[in-house]
Amino acid sequence: SGRGLVGTAQVLDDALDALPPRLRVTFDQRVVEDLSYEEIALGQGITPANARKRVQQAREQLRRRLAGPTGRPLTE
Repeated sequence: SGRGLVGTAQVLDDALDALPPRLRVTFDQRVVEDLSYEEIALGQGITPANARKRVQQAREQLRRRLAGPTGRPLTE
């Protein structure tokens, strides 16, 4: 019961939109803009360790949101 590419993209967009702004911005800078943790930290006035933690928190929240009730990905 696949959702198709468009449906999957919408689910991902919704999950990203649901992230708290500080996590969404940090995740976007790391994953989409490919900035280093040091660059993110400098731009946001935080430590590189804090930037890493925010990316980790964003990934955990996305993983939970994108998992179905059984813990399996919604796209399966």
